[in-house]
Amino acid sequence: MRTSGLHALCAVKQRHRFLKLFPDEDPRFASLGDMVHFAPEPELTGLLRSRAASYRTADIAPGGTDPQRDLEAIALPHASAQTVMANHALEHVDDSKALRELLRILRPGGHAILTMPVIDAVESSYEVTGLRGAPAQFRHFGHEDHVRAFGRDIASRITAAGFPLELIVADGARAAPYPPERGDTIYLATRPA
Repeated sequence: MRTSGLHALCAVKQRHRFLKLFPDEDPRFASLGDMVHFAPEPELTGLLRSRAASYRTADIAPGGTDPQRDLEAIALPHASAQTVMANHALEHVDDSKALRELLRILRPGGHAILTMPVIDAVESSYEVTGLRGAPAQFRHFGHEDHVRAFGRDIASRITAAGFPLELIVADGARAAPYPPERGDTIYLATRPA
């Protein structure tokens, strides 16, 4: 990575560091093609926009993005994106609906770059049906707007939507020169060709 890139990493949150570094290591991401970035983070927007042929942002909350879009019912045509990113978004929505929608809008061979908080010590994701309200959600999930805490079953949840899945992990070699946390994982889901 270029020295100027290291300076850019200094102001980035821990969870964004690996997402800034991994495209440089993987030739599949030299170009992101037509990209949709859900719940876009300013820390990543410039990098992603520079690698994309077209770059659209989307969020369920109004303002600050291109048209408002619901991750569970994405108002985009079938096979309209080459790359999508949903960084720390699936724990806020019905992940099975959202994953099916991401698969639908991706072109064959297109990639969904997914990250989320995962409790690796727990096999099954923790959910409470019908739980709503910031105090209750905070009590159960540690965040007032989360609807589940993912366990190791996140991989099977992604593949159940129809995606082949590759896990890209910040191991010792990847984490040593730069400060992503060891064990950070990018779930790279690809729409079958």
